[in-house]
Amino acid sequence: GGIGHSPPPMKRRRKEDRPPEASGTGLMAADTARNGTRRETARRPRSEDDRAHPSGAGQPTAKKEHITQLCQPQREPHAAIDLDGVIVLYKPAHWTVTTSISEKEARHSRAPQMQKWVKQKLGRKYPWVREDWRAGLVHRLDIQTSGPLLLGTTQKAFDEMRYYLRKHTWYKEYLALMHGALPVDKCCGVLEYKLLTKKDYVGVGWITEVSRQRGEHAATRFEALEAYRGPPDDRGYRQQYTLVRMHLITGKTHQIRVHLAALAKDLGLPIHGIVGDYKYLPRDQLSADRDFCNRVFLHAHRLHFPRPGRGSEDSMFRVWCPLPPELRSALRKLDLDDRLTSRYKQRSALESMLPPMEVLDQATGIPRTLKDLHEQAVKMLTMMQGMFRRQQALVLALDRLSAPSSPA
Repeated sequence: GGIGHSPPPMKRRRKEDRPPEASGTGLMAADTARNGTRRETARRPRSEDDRAHPSGAGQPTAKKEHITQLCQPQREPHAAIDLDGVIVLYKPAHWTVTTSISEKEARHSRAPQMQKWVKQKLGRKYPWVREDWRAGLVHRLDIQTSGPLLLGTTQKAFDEMRYYLRKHTWYKEYLALMHGALPVDKCCGVLEYKLLTKKDYVGVGWITEVSRQRGEHAATRFEALEAYRGPPDDRGYRQQYTLVRMHLITGKTHQIRVHLAALAKDLGLPIHGIVGDYKYLPRDQLSADRDFCNRVFLHAHRLHFPRPGRGSEDSMFRVWCPLPPELRSALRKLDLDDRLTSRYKQRSALESMLPPMEVLDQATGIPRTLKDLHEQAVKMLTMMQGMFRRQQALVLALDRLSAPSSPA
């Protein structure tokens, strides 16, 4: 296990080499790496856990009909999507998803709980979430990780989304700021460190470590996006950082945090881990991080999953969630290393196994340039003008109908 090997530098990213979504066929984890030999994902073999599709998979499916939705970060949780029996919630940092602990333990949790929020805010409209211990939440995010959460409003929708999760048909992408500058020749690839999760030293939480003997397989695709430098210290030294995007293939506890720390250790970087990681960084480093970032710099950026009741990946929910204000503010306190960032982009264009950002943004309708933004604004303005003209015509027609007729 460890750092995935990259393909030869001169081998360009062909259409058939990209993950399926990049070539327009749906976002699923590829079965093999580009060289066609090494297992690159953690797709499970068929087993008793792979039950029949709860909505009747294999039936003739409707035409492709993707739904794209922005999940806007806010200070409080909110429902970004409510459709087809599922709700996509925004979870801010410092809110806990207590699906992995007992109800007794949850009552003693001091952090605000997403389950309680769901039951209070959505329980009247959706009685089933009030009855369910998980409140319909299909998966979880760590307490200081922000981003979209998927909720089923009925037992049927919940079971279907859990089925898709087990079958690895979701696409989950994260953004993290890690300590150190990744070398250009190791700026993208696949991490496959085996992970072992156990109770922490206090006995109330969980901690994950790399273990070749006892660990379970875990896989994370990664790609360096941008390089940053911090302000100079008293000796003139400037801390380096790398903004990384990651496609989570398996879903082990603290997988991204431990994988990036293990990568940094293997590369000989001076600090191992994500900025603000209170569990895995030394205490003095955590204190220094909090001068510019008061939380773990880890954010769920994209979530794609099949629409309920369709029995196919031809109809997908595509949720995009930009960085929340506190993480954007942290980046603004650093200086972008333009030269190293440019080299990351050149290398990733040849070797990254993640779908290109441009392809995903086009699929979700996100404007990437000022020209795109201008074109989108013109389209919206034209549509609004058309609606206004139709409203005016309707008002005039109603006025004519209501006007008294003149005597003959």
